[in-house]
Amino acid sequence: MKAIWGILSGVFCSWMLSYPAYAEIAIVPESLTLSTKRNISISKTLRLSTDKAIQALEVVPSDLERADHAAALSAKAIQVILPKQQLTANEAIQIEITIDSSQFDGSGEFRGSLLVKYDGGQQPIPFTIQIKDPPWLPLILLISGVVLGSSLSWYRASGLRRDELVVRVGHLRTQMRGEEQPQAKRFKQRVEDYLIEVEVALNDKTWEIANTKLVDAQHIWNQWRKGREDWISQLDYQKKLMEEVEQSPMQDKYYGQFVQTHLEDVERQATYYGVPERLFERLNELRWQVERYAQGQTWLEKLAIHETELDEERRPFWEERRTLLEQRLNSLSPEVVKAFEQWRSLAEKELTTLLTELEQQSNPPTPQDETAILDPGNLDPGNLDPGNLQIFQPQRLPPIPAVKRFSEQTKAQNAKPQLQWFRWVSRGVAIALLSWVGMNELYGQKPTFGAAPMSDHFILLAWGFGAETTRESIVKAVQDLSGPLGSQGKA
Repeated sequence: MKAIWGILSGVFCSWMLSYPAYAEIAIVPESLTLSTKRNISISKTLRLSTDKAIQALEVVPSDLERADHAAALSAKAIQVILPKQQLTANEAIQIEITIDSSQFDGSGEFRGSLLVKYDGGQQPIPFTIQIKDPPWLPLILLISGVVLGSSLSWYRASGLRRDELVVRVGHLRTQMRGEEQPQAKRFKQRVEDYLIEVEVALNDKTWEIANTKLVDAQHIWNQWRKGREDWISQLDYQKKLMEEVEQSPMQDKYYGQFVQTHLEDVERQATYYGVPERLFERLNELRWQVERYAQGQTWLEKLAIHETELDEERRPFWEERRTLLEQRLNSLSPEVVKAFEQWRSLAEKELTTLLTELEQQSNPPTPQDETAILDPGNLDPGNLDPGNLQIFQPQRLPPIPAVKRFSEQTKAQNAKPQLQWFRWVSRGVAIALLSWVGMNELYGQKPTFGAAPMSDHFILLAWGFGAETTRESIVKAVQDLSGPLGSQGKA
């Protein structure tokens, strides 16, 4: 038995010694991954070495198939440059792999293999190529998204507010066009004054000022609408008072000019009274001023009637006294009631003196009585306010008409060219930075961008749009947060 095992062992060793030894090939790297863009060729070098001499070395590429099996790349697009097909022991060579990506049907990750064949064996090399779209279209889409988001933010910050204000102005003008009452003229004029300020503020992009002026204009028009019937009745009554003054003897006198000027001011400044009740109070004051002058004319008419009963030689004397009394009435300030009461007391005294003289036609008045009307000292000093002594002086000029009160206008300075340039440059820098971040995040770090064209490109557009919106929200949040802190710090 031992002899048999000895024979078998010798045969096996002889067989092993007669079997040829094959070479071992080392390939660096063991797998191949390439990344490129469409229509751009790319090359990669492999290092191949062997411990023994080999013959008939060959590298055969296979077709590359995309991961989703929707596209493939023919092996013809892969070019292998092999320096030699025979290697000696311990020799190393460089194998250059060149891929023409223009022959790819689309972007994505393609996988295949390179088969290294030689006499005595073969060895596969896993091969992956990642192809993405060129950067121009993604960059355009990303910038478009950022610009669209910036435009929307700008519109919300300025254009939206402007459009809202313009619409409100249009509604207000429509309300005014529907009002046909002539008494609304002054209210319309004042509203138009405010709307001019709104227009100026809109041009200067001072939205808060424009909104404030528009609110004021709407408030004026609401006053007219709420008290429409009362305003009409009050302004109609103002016209009646004006007609009364124009038909009265006081029209060309200081007294009448004073009342007429204030009646004109009432009509011109009706909108500043706020509510019809205040206009009523003012018209009532002017009404009593007209009434007092009419009372004064009644006293003068009484004197004129009794003058006809005097002797002819006494009539010129009393006519002169009545003329002086009338001049004093015409020079009174209508607003000083005490001055008219003093004048009425003087007229009553003159009438009493005249009636006394009628009873005593033969007794002429003493010199003191004749000069009583000319001497202001005969007035009661206790009832005369020193501040009103000028009312007995001749008035040569009518009072100055009231000046229309305009609301204070805030002058918005136009932005300097440097500030305009700064805004445009800062906006351009923001768009550039956001675009760079988006390209680096979504395009640069995705080697197969474009494999799903709709989703990949839409994500870029949406990211650009949302980046500006997010930036604006953060800025507003910081502003809202710093607002109270800033005010507390100032306090």
